[in-house]
Amino acid sequence: MEDAVVLERGSEALRASGGQMSRSVSEAALEKLYDEYCRRLYRYAVSLTGSADDAEDAVQEVFVRVARARKLPRDPCAYLMRAVRNQCLTAIRARTRRDAAVSRLHMEPTPATASDQIRELPGLAEALKGLPTEQREVLLLKVVEQMTFEEIGRLTSIPPATAASRYRYALAKLQRTVEASNDG
Repeated sequence: MEDAVVLERGSEALRASGGQMSRSVSEAALEKLYDEYCRRLYRYAVSLTGSADDAEDAVQEVFVRVARARKLPRDPCAYLMRAVRNQCLTAIRARTRRDAAVSRLHMEPTPATASDQIRELPGLAEALKGLPTEQREVLLLKVVEQMTFEEIGRLTSIPPATAASRYRYALAKLQRTVEASNDG
């Protein structure tokens, strides 16, 4: 399973950054944090990026930064979710730039790898890709991560009402997409 590979590679990356450990977060604290949040962060990253590779890179980068920090964040879950989100948005922007460059060279861009859950429902995967990033993110946080609109708002720095609106707009657009595909 992909999660097992991510956990193994992530542990290796954390050990590799261990030279910094004497001046930073303890190895035991870091391992505990990693074990507790890695799977959730990876799922979230795959949901945002649509790419297992980008998701793995984002989660590892965040944990390497935590390993180099002088102390653990006060609210580790909120910090890690936000850090992974920011890293994923950076990866998405980089991929967009790469895809644009490839298009300019008249080559077909390589499609991003979808998560296993979404890959099982190809129609849903395509419909999700059609959503604006902000709506897709809120929808996935609500449905996959089962977060409240208040938690989503804190994570994404938007009011909970805006998160709820983005969720409703995403559902409406998905419904229209499904209805259009059933009519066609």
